Amino acid sequence: MKFVAGLCFFCICTLIGIINSKKYSNRYKFYTALLNFNQDFKSILSFRRDYVEKLLNKDYKFQPFNEILEQKLSNSFNKNTLNLPDFLNDEEKYEIVEFFNQMGKFDAITQSEIAIRYEELFKRKIESCDIDNKKYGILYKKLGIIVGLIVFIIVV
Repeated sequence: MKFVAGLCFFCICTLIGIINSKKYSNRYKFYTALLNFNQDFKSILSFRRDYVEKLLNKDYKFQPFNEILEQKLSNSFNKNTLNLPDFLNDEEKYEIVEFFNQMGKFDAITQSEIAIRYEELFKRKIESCDIDNKKYGILYKKLGIIVGLIVFIIVV
């Protein structure tokens, strides 16, 4: 009986560690999707001159980012009603809202300049998210396993 209880505690602690580490990998995936979107937006402005709706309907293979695109497409994109993911801090949420609010408000040249400026910002964010993911994402997983083993040993 003690073995089963210890194993359950081990699994719970490991699961908590994995869940806490998801924040860092999700931030990295989110900013990667945002950078890909920005690069597609730049190419539309520079070469193709397609409709932005086609870009907003594209699947960027990360659900929280796709939900933001759906809100932008449905014109329900508002600072107050926008559902941004919890793994972003307030400053990052503000930057993302500003990025999407500036889409389509200026001429093509100004839009290209804005896209270039945000591309640099998103690349820096990806670099910092990658560092954080390598540092803290693995740390939380290891801590979850270690704490689970300690609890398992104490219980058994």
